[in-house]
Amino acid sequence: MTTQLPPLAAVVFDMDDTLYPEAQFVRGGLVAAGAVLDAWLPRPVGAADVFLGVLGRTGPWHVFDTALEELGIPRDPALVSALVQAFRDHPPRLVPHSGVPELLDFLRSAGIRLGLVTDGYADVQRRKWAALGLASRFDAVVFTADVGGRAYPKPRVEPFAAAARMLGVERLPVLMVGDHPAKDFPPALALGWETLRVCHPDAYHSHDPDVRTGGDTVASVGELAAALRQRLAVPGSG
Repeated sequence: MTTQLPPLAAVVFDMDDTLYPEAQFVRGGLVAAGAVLDAWLPRPVGAADVFLGVLGRTGPWHVFDTALEELGIPRDPALVSALVQAFRDHPPRLVPHSGVPELLDFLRSAGIRLGLVTDGYADVQRRKWAALGLASRFDAVVFTADVGGRAYPKPRVEPFAAAARMLGVERLPVLMVGDHPAKDFPPALALGWETLRVCHPDAYHSHDPDVRTGGDTVASVGELAAALRQRLAVPGSG
């Protein structure tokens, strides 16, 4: 006879590339940085398009260095600092993955407590979180850069433990839903949580190796909703 899983008490989500496509933020930041570079130069070069072209070819890593080299612009530390600042400080315009608000509403209606643990600069992550407009659906939100006034970046366990305390589920079954296997899952597993990987095809870490020996993976919000509904149903077999 198969052992039934105990009823789930809470679901804790990652934010970037889990609740929304992180590329939305990255593209917006590169457009803002492009405006800074064009203003820096004697004449505009369409820097935003150059940045976005590099992004499309190589992904979101070393975009500024690659673009400056392609444009033949010396790597001035002050310029790079200004580009990075513009990227981080731009006001994001973000939209959750289709179906995410409805999924969160379903979970709340089922009595599941909802938490968020998000990694990165606290002010940047807070602006993203505000832009998504999902805060009213969550019972606990933890920014890893500010946990009781200290930074505990993923995969430190402290932010996850803080979320469990805030949710009141320290000794109850919790499911972690995230996209980054090396950052989202080791601390969750250390706390005895279940894990579910969201692997959207265009997500930045969709091809990262999975650190888990078990745990499900889904490729869309529809598949995520189906997996969560199945977990909440706790189907038994005899």
